[in-house]
Amino acid sequence: MEKHIKGLAILAIGLCLVTCPRCGKESTRSTSSHPIVGEWSWVESWGGFAGEHRTPETEGYTKTYVFRADHTFLQYRNDSLCVSEEYRITEKVVWQKERAKVLEIEGMIDQIIEFEGDDTLTLIGHGEDCFSEVFVRIGSK
Repeated sequence: MEKHIKGLAILAIGLCLVTCPRCGKESTRSTSSHPIVGEWSWVESWGGFAGEHRTPETEGYTKTYVFRADHTFLQYRNDSLCVSEEYRITEKVVWQKERAKVLEIEGMIDQIIEFEGDDTLTLIGHGEDCFSEVFVRIGSK
């Protein structure tokens, strides 16, 4: 009987370690499976004081964002790396009482994260006179 109690105790401790949200492995797993992880191709931007609309065609360049599971953010313009920083995703109060997931990257304006399905990412500038950007996942159908 004593062996069964020890076995159950070991099993319970093991389950706590695996499922505990504060466990380092769990937070890494949830980050790596976050829907933003992957490569994204810029489709369009809009906003600013004048309500501008921009696309790769109107601007004459392409833009690619890469979000890695290790919190590395890469930005390419016409296939040339121009930004390499760490990113964070936090939950903040935006627009008075509404809470949203916010993308934070050093040197860039915080952006609210929205998804349309698995393959369309919208980043909404959080602040006055900001732009919103739409990206599609590279390699999506």
